[in-house]
Amino acid sequence: MTDFNLWRDPWIRALDIDGKRAELGIYDLLARAHRLRALYDPSPLTVAGIHRLLTAVLQAIYDPWDLAEIADVLEAGQLDRAKLDVFGAQHGARFGLFDPVAPFMQTSDAPAVLDKSTKKTVAYLMAEVPSGTNRTHFQHVNDAEHQLCPACCARALVTIPAFASSGGAGIKPSINGVPPIYLLPIGSTLAQTLALALTTPGFQPKIAAGDRATVAAWSGATTVSKNAETDAVGYLESLTFPARRMRLQAVERSARCTRCGTPTDTWVSDILYEMGLSRRKGSELWRDPFAAYYIAASSKEITSIKPREGRSLWREYGALFLSDHSLRPPILSQLSGMVDDSLLPADQLLRFRCIGLRTDGKAKNFEWFDDALEVPPALLRDQAGAELIREMLARSEECGKTLGGLFTKHLRPNGGERTWFNTLRDRMQADYWARLAQPFHELVGKVSPASDYPALARGWAELTLTTAEQAALKALDQVGDQSDLLRRRVLAEHWLRSELNKRRKEWTND
Repeated sequence: MTDFNLWRDPWIRALDIDGKRAELGIYDLLARAHRLRALYDPSPLTVAGIHRLLTAVLQAIYDPWDLAEIADVLEAGQLDRAKLDVFGAQHGARFGLFDPVAPFMQTSDAPAVLDKSTKKTVAYLMAEVPSGTNRTHFQHVNDAEHQLCPACCARALVTIPAFASSGGAGIKPSINGVPPIYLLPIGSTLAQTLALALTTPGFQPKIAAGDRATVAAWSGATTVSKNAETDAVGYLESLTFPARRMRLQAVERSARCTRCGTPTDTWVSDILYEMGLSRRKGSELWRDPFAAYYIAASSKEITSIKPREGRSLWREYGALFLSDHSLRPPILSQLSGMVDDSLLPADQLLRFRCIGLRTDGKAKNFEWFDDALEVPPALLRDQAGAELIREMLARSEECGKTLGGLFTKHLRPNGGERTWFNTLRDRMQADYWARLAQPFHELVGKVSPASDYPALARGWAELTLTTAEQAALKALDQVGDQSDLLRRRVLAEHWLRSELNKRRKEWTND
């Protein structure tokens, strides 16, 4: 069978500096990274998966031991082709998707023919596609209809280490547990983006096993044991973690890929898909450099920040960027250190592409999201500025709760169902948060030690209160014109203005 090699064959989608699309293998993509703008794919999960794979490859190639070495890669502006050639000569053969001895990110000891108890549809590789008992509301197909070309198989395969979640009895999540929000630093070119993701040992997980420092998908064992557990994981290994024991069963016959629509002579419909490697129960938390953490109020345990239903990412700004150094993403602390050491410009905004998958922590995947946030480096060292941002967010949340109380107190009939006007209430709150998003981003850019913090605080408080009132009045206009509803509306408006005025006096001294 003709193999498909991820190192040399095209499968990664990217945008060049003119915005044109390109599809490249790993080597060509890295060699041309200074002329590419960014990774591109309809699925942000694929973007994050590819980013982590490329990060692992460059981490192995450059192996930086201090921040100055990362700065040297950034200053060069492009990746060292000679180093890429050396890596390719050593490991390029291990990137074969259908290699009979060492299939990339798969196990080589799978049976030649899968029986009904082990055979799964290739859709299991894609969190956003229905498979088995996993269903989605936006796509309705039979499992047997999926036929993926090698490139689509590769794109799906690399998402598993970052986004594999629980999937029923015995199916555990990947190394980071329930998928967190991944913060990927972004540069002006793909070369800069990937260089900014390099980490020195001081910003890698403290429990990373040094004796497994060189273990990765292209250099580790060619088999993955079913239901295996381990305490020791190397950093490179974590970026390509074999959370599933998989094997693609390729068919050589002309067909059309059901994922991308491309004609192909080789395609995959059936795969081996079982629980692979996991960290032993009770093991110390693995602190991924690209995830933020917080201390849970109920259990006092440290856990990663995850997407939440109906909650825009900017509302997590304080937790993602302004929390204690031990809880914010290590990659953020590293970039802040590079600014402190004058290895990055002090006035350069640190930009992050934030990608996540919202799940129920079990077998249900609800939605993905792909957003961007910026943080001024000065804000990371300005405690007063950080406190101002946290205060602004807290006041916005307080007004949001007031809007929720408007419906609970005045627009739910006595003894009535809790679903009364829920849709209208949810739309009102979504409108409120949407109106605040852009002003918040603009205000963050104004926060600096030279700013008039009291004036900024008053301005934000007034904006928040005004926005809350506008969103509420817009919603109340839609409650209907029956006499009882009109009475409830008048009472609701009076209560709302009273509550907002109390906060206006407290927040603005007006």
